[in-house]
Amino acid sequence: MILIWKVSIFYTNLGDYYSELDIPAALEYCQMGLSLAKSHKNIRGQSCLSWIKYVTGDYITAQADAQEVQRLAKMSGDLQKEAPGLYIEASCCQMLGDYRECIFLVKRASALLELCGLSQGELNSALMNCQAGVYAYKSEYADAHNLRGQLLQTYRGGGLYYDGFFLMNIAEVEVPMGISCEVIQEKIYASQTIFNKIGQPKRLLTGCDVIQADLNLREGDMASSLFCKCLKFGLGRDSEIVSCCLERLADVTRWSPHHDPSWSIILLAHSLRAKGKLGI
Repeated sequence: MILIWKVSIFYTNLGDYYSELDIPAALEYCQMGLSLAKSHKNIRGQSCLSWIKYVTGDYITAQADAQEVQRLAKMSGDLQKEAPGLYIEASCCQMLGDYRECIFLVKRASALLELCGLSQGELNSALMNCQAGVYAYKSEYADAHNLRGQLLQTYRGGGLYYDGFFLMNIAEVEVPMGISCEVIQEKIYASQTIFNKIGQPKRLLTGCDVIQADLNLREGDMASSLFCKCLKFGLGRDSEIVSCCLERLADVTRWSPHHDPSWSIILLAHSLRAKGKLGI
């Protein structure tokens, strides 16, 4: 029985590793790990599976899986494992447009991490960034900018990853805020340099490209080809990247009269499939 449990954990670790490289493989490994641990309740495996479902845009299933993570963690009294389940559910609520529930879950997860002495860790930074994402979706860009700026200062020195990640996210909201092109471009370049230096997944570099395309569009430069490149990468790998690209491609107010209007139909189909909230 112990051997089966160890094999289950091995497959879970493989799933976690491949979640940034090969989504179908990650999904297969996580499911194998869970099938081997039916009697032991592999909470981490359930959490990994939930995250993969979220990344690929299956928000309803991911939300249900995240709630199962919380249920299992509560049964074992493991606050540290309950918090990731709350974070994933909060992320799903954000994409589904349930912002009030998202903020509630973020605050609950942060409280649990504080009880565990982990209020300055990576998960808490993700939770705060999730809250900033809600502000951005509600077009409360100044609040999103301030919170992400605070996060950059709080986690500065904690590793290059944090610097690159929060610079990228600050640049994202500076585009609709009308911040100067030079200031935003500097942040994009800095993030790209950091991600290349530390070997971060292509997903984060593509995130920088999405912001670059958005800035190009704002400045009246060619942007559609870069959006399409990012869109092609995101399909089947990262639903959030897909949504960001489609929302901008479908926003006819930002393009010339000759822009392809079919992007609006594609965005609608994507949102209906994911049961997500339209971003325009």
